[in-house]
Amino acid sequence: MRIGLFMLTLISSLACRPSESSEIESVMPHKEKPLSSHEELIANLHSLLDSKSFLFGQQRATLTGVGREGDSPWSDWAYGTPADTATTVGQTPAVLGIDVWDYAMKNPTWNQASYAKAIRDFYAEGQGGLITFEWHMRACDIKDQIEPDGSRGVPGEGFQIKDWEKDSNRSCLCRIVNEERWVSGKTWKDWLLTQKLDRFATKLQAEGLDQLPLLFRPFHEMNGSWFWWGQKSWDCQKHLGHKARYTGVEAYKQLFKITVDHLRKKRGLKNLLFTFSPDKLCTHEGHACDQERVKRGTLRDSDYYTDLLNLYPGSAYVDILGLDLYFPEMGSDLSTHPQVQATRFIPQLRTLSQMAKDFGKLAALTETGSYNLHNEREESLNWFSQYLLPLMTANPDIQLIYALVWENRNLKPKEYYIPPFGHAAFRDFGRFIGNKQTYMYEEVKGIYSSSFDKRSTP
Repeated sequence: MRIGLFMLTLISSLACRPSESSEIESVMPHKEKPLSSHEELIANLHSLLDSKSFLFGQQRATLTGVGREGDSPWSDWAYGTPADTATTVGQTPAVLGIDVWDYAMKNPTWNQASYAKAIRDFYAEGQGGLITFEWHMRACDIKDQIEPDGSRGVPGEGFQIKDWEKDSNRSCLCRIVNEERWVSGKTWKDWLLTQKLDRFATKLQAEGLDQLPLLFRPFHEMNGSWFWWGQKSWDCQKHLGHKARYTGVEAYKQLFKITVDHLRKKRGLKNLLFTFSPDKLCTHEGHACDQERVKRGTLRDSDYYTDLLNLYPGSAYVDILGLDLYFPEMGSDLSTHPQVQATRFIPQLRTLSQMAKDFGKLAALTETGSYNLHNEREESLNWFSQYLLPLMTANPDIQLIYALVWENRNLKPKEYYIPPFGHAAFRDFGRFIGNKQTYMYEEVKGIYSSSFDKRSTP
């Protein structure tokens, strides 16, 4: 039994504690023809939904961590170090999140090579886990950084907008989709295609990773106001100073469509499954929900559906629908209590699942986590088993293929999302991992093939 496996690991840890349509269709494939690994994957993910099971993942799970007891932070330079969960509960997350910047855009001397190896190792020739890319793409006016040795790459900053009145990158999205002049004979759309998307595609193809089924989640959390592609960037007449063909939410949708069309049709990356993932619905400026019901706190599922549909680029461009839902740091305001947050998230995830069903897609909790691990508040110590697990499994109308928490960097606030051994929330995390509906890496062998058996659990 899986709970038994965890308890054996836990007992061992306590006893020996060391000091340290060309799109890939998201529907059940026809049985009369041989299935590709992409189709097998989709079919197997659907079968998990039928059993109310899900994959648990973490961003950069095998590429960064804090060590078994949280006192030994390590990075991609130490690739090969076991994932934090492997050293505490004996299992590795089943979903690995990777930023395209790390994989393809940063200076190659900054240990870029470890990411291709991490992807291959995690895929394990079709016997491993799920790999999902997101991209904190640096904006139009961020130049490559050249090192003293002549090597160059995209710098670490430049994907956020902190001053929407002064930062020139506030117009980046509008420049791209309206094909404003970039350099002689080229537009900012050319910039996106050649300086960003082609670099990603060329690297995937050169390293043979274009044959692996990979999830790609571009321009996420678009309804927020922190990224250069966020909703404050959509007023193209304001940002460009003249009438624009694309403006408002249609400008964002066009950015998404350009990206999908170029990678799939021009570059031939048929292996990519595209994920669309807003932040919380009916919350941010510019949402499409009923304003009076927002004020009264009486939102209906139809409000969330309207908001989600308003952002949706279209079924020809999306394979998986997602939401990024973080539990905020608790304060004196009752609204920050995790139970209140969970209650607010349920109808949003229910709506997400319904829309995925309506359009023949899959759905996922593409990013989540508790901002309260560092303060060890009593109300949040059971976050994994009392809040995350019920969100994923308790409601029959919520069907999600995976939940991914963010990476472990250090033990500072908002810098780690899985507790190390000895942390006040560690035992609860163990209960969450031990639940039969939570799938880890060791339990998804064969998920890319017909040999996958969701009923086989250690």
